[in-house]
Amino acid sequence: MKFGDHGEFRVDFYWPEADLVIEVDGWSVHATPLARRRDFRKQNRIVIGGTCILRFDWVDIEYDTESSGEEMLEAYRTRTTLPLGR
Repeated sequence: MKFGDHGEFRVDFYWPEADLVIEVDGWSVHATPLARRRDFRKQNRIVIGGTCILRFDWVDIEYDTESSGEEMLEAYRTRTTLPLGR
């Protein structure tokens, strides 16, 4: 998904009602020094703009699904009026 004032960033997931970005960083794409620099710069610009961003790697999503999902839901809830019950 394109994100930013001019669509200058690609993000994995964005919920506009919570102004929440979630990035999932696979090792094969995000491990090089250049890729890490781009990721840091993108994250800095997104945070400066006031948007919340959470980062996860593939292990978080594949093997620590419950904790990762709880963090995503907590961030969404704190930024919206979503009720606390599941």
